[in-house]
Amino acid sequence: MQQPVQQSTQQRSPEQLQAQRRLWLIIAAAVLGALLLIGGGVGIFCCVACGDEEPVEDQPGYVETIPSDEDAAADFTDQLALPENGEEIAVFETTAGTFRMRLFPGNAPETVENFTNLVRSGYYDGITFHRVIKGFMIQSGDPTGTGAGGDTFTGEPLKDEYGNGLYHFRYAVSMANTGMPDSGSSQFFIVQANTVFAGMDESGKVNELTVDQLITQLYYDEGVANFYRLFGGTPTLDAECRVGSGIPAHTVFGQVFEGAEVIDTIANTQTDANDKPLEDVVITRAYLDTYTAE
Repeated sequence: MQQPVQQSTQQRSPEQLQAQRRLWLIIAAAVLGALLLIGGGVGIFCCVACGDEEPVEDQPGYVETIPSDEDAAADFTDQLALPENGEEIAVFETTAGTFRMRLFPGNAPETVENFTNLVRSGYYDGITFHRVIKGFMIQSGDPTGTGAGGDTFTGEPLKDEYGNGLYHFRYAVSMANTGMPDSGSSQFFIVQANTVFAGMDESGKVNELTVDQLITQLYYDEGVANFYRLFGGTPTLDAECRVGSGIPAHTVFGQVFEGAEVIDTIANTQTDANDKPLEDVVITRAYLDTYTAE
């Protein structure tokens, strides 16, 4: 498992840390809004897609983009591999279709335990996707549907587990938070960004840096950086980007491996000014299952 970011920063020179902080300020300046939910609820602070980018539905699906060769897949990260035979997975049946996700208890044990306990209890059944931003993410897990609700399974604070070797690649499953440390609950989001730093060039704030330069300065290894370049995601939510910013990162704990088209369908739902779908997209049933290779 990757070392926590708080420890890894000790290995960087003052010049590197200063450069990292400058990079964060540049990225933060390009953000089109704090993206906190209505009523001071649980949210995500990062870049927003906007403008005339290529429609998400025209992008290749998740399963189609994963290298078929096992060695090629391993060159990026185990996060994108298919589940092992007999592995526990989560299945979400929604009014837009069904999707399945891997879970990573070895990387985020407390987060996965909280999530699976909520799934087993039927907590997510009947809950809507209350916040949808095309080209960014879809968010659910709040029984009130306002973005201000939700709780952990035990009612106790949930420890952040970011910097765990998992990344906000496209279709990653991650915990929402209030912007404060250890503030995750039942709310989660699924990354739908089909390009890295979508919309940032149009802001005019970071035109002095190319996407490649931004990724390089985030201290990613080449395999992770290449995957972000090729397949998209939101690296600004990763711990590597948040070093020195004073803003907590988000804990990735799962990855959708089947039903990517459902995520894209939900992301294309029409929304109001607060990013709430005009027509409810409902989780009709969520349950745990055992993966069986075909």
